[in-house]
Amino acid sequence: MHTSFNHLPAINQQDQLDYLVRIITDSLDVSAIIYIGSITSSTVIKSCFAPEGIEGNYQYEYDLLVIPPAGEMREDYELQDIIESRCRSYAHVNATVRSMDIIRDLLRKGSSFFHTVFSEGYLLYSNGQANLPFLTPAGIPANKSVKAEQDWDLLYQDAVRFLNGAEFYAGNRDLRHAVFMLHQAAERVCSAMIRVFTGLHTSTHNLNKLLRYTRLFSMEPSAIFPRNTPEEIHLFDLLFRGYSDARYRQSYEINENELEILLRRLHRLHQVAEGLCRRQLRAYALKEGKRDPLLKKITGGKVRPQNDNPPL
Repeated sequence: MHTSFNHLPAINQQDQLDYLVRIITDSLDVSAIIYIGSITSSTVIKSCFAPEGIEGNYQYEYDLLVIPPAGEMREDYELQDIIESRCRSYAHVNATVRSMDIIRDLLRKGSSFFHTVFSEGYLLYSNGQANLPFLTPAGIPANKSVKAEQDWDLLYQDAVRFLNGAEFYAGNRDLRHAVFMLHQAAERVCSAMIRVFTGLHTSTHNLNKLLRYTRLFSMEPSAIFPRNTPEEIHLFDLLFRGYSDARYRQSYEINENELEILLRRLHRLHQVAEGLCRRQLRAYALKEGKRDPLLKKITGGKVRPQNDNPPL
């Protein structure tokens, strides 16, 4: 695990991370905070007065592992919500909260996610009481390709079934059940990608958080839901609320056009996920010395057109 900023980009990230640590430690009692990764985006201004372009207005998103002290009674998701909401006015944070006991148990069981974090991550803060494991990079674990493919097949088969269910309910004009099925299809396929690439087991139904995890290894999944216009924000919100509101709130409304667009987006998400994960599974197998591995292909049936027209 790193203890200096030498490997980080030089665009004020040390100051950013120092301030985030202060926000988190002022809000909660924590044992340690570890930097997992970050995304940096900027605005570029171009005009006839600045034809070469002026870059500025940097925005940052951070992925952090936060370890609470022994005896913390609140659930991990409660602490994650507190951290993310307190940091939001300064920078977007995707917080993963796990106790040290849970982490040690997962490391003993061969968790590739936590082994990577504790060998390649950066220690931002420690209260000196967590007895953190400082690990060295170990490469790909034995039979990683087999375990990753088993995880992929299990989760992706679920995702395909949910997507088929969404098609069934949409065909019967049962829009609320259809969008619930779409939410589940999105949740499962995101979980499958995260498991294959990072080894992290997720249990959240929060699609925004799952898509943020996928940005640890690819921008393609989250780009399917750009949320850069009011219409796009509304469309993602319909899917985001599909897990609970579509089933339990009479005020939830979605029309056939919105559902059709979301169906197209989910088919595209599944296509992207399969392409990304098949390449990653092949890479694992090749690094284990397996030549041209024959990986079972799972498809969701007919591929829908990728054009989202007509727009909302």
